[in-house]
Amino acid sequence: NLTLLDLAGWSNVNVTSMDHMFYNCNSLTTLNLNGFGTSRVTNMSHMFTNCSSLESLDLSRFDTSYVTDMTNIFLNCDSLTMLKLNGWDNRHITDMHNMFSSCSNLTTLNLNNFKTDNVTDMSGMFNNCDGLTSLDLSSFNTSNVTTMERMFNHCDNLTKLDLSSFDTSN
Repeated sequence: NLTLLDLAGWSNVNVTSMDHMFYNCNSLTTLNLNGFGTSRVTNMSHMFTNCSSLESLDLSRFDTSYVTDMTNIFLNCDSLTMLKLNGWDNRHITDMHNMFSSCSNLTTLNLNNFKTDNVTDMSGMFNNCDGLTSLDLSSFNTSNVTTMERMFNHCDNLTKLDLSSFDTSN
């Protein structure tokens, strides 16, 4: 029944895994993570999975330079209308499957800064993101991706999609 959580400035500088950290916090509407230490984190999989009442998240200050796994990080965050990820360093991430799956109320998503050079799995990445009308993925390097299954499945309102940089040879 937790609806508000303020972890601003929380000292967690030695944490290496945030796997399932807020998993199933489905009543949570407000989450303040300003100053949240993530500089040593390597695993953020399922971190916000099923946080279905969260409407906005500003994670632009997260240090993601060591993260390798973002599997299901925002899965079923279907009330999210605003998600700020600018400034994320994704150069070590290998798995992004279901990353934004079922974020059905997101209408915009800026991923221009995403470095995807090491990603091998993008399956279901935008599955059921039917609030998105356009998506610019022209900065994505997909040369190492081997799985893109269901990547845009049920993106019913997506009318503009820039995949000009996609290399699907693998």
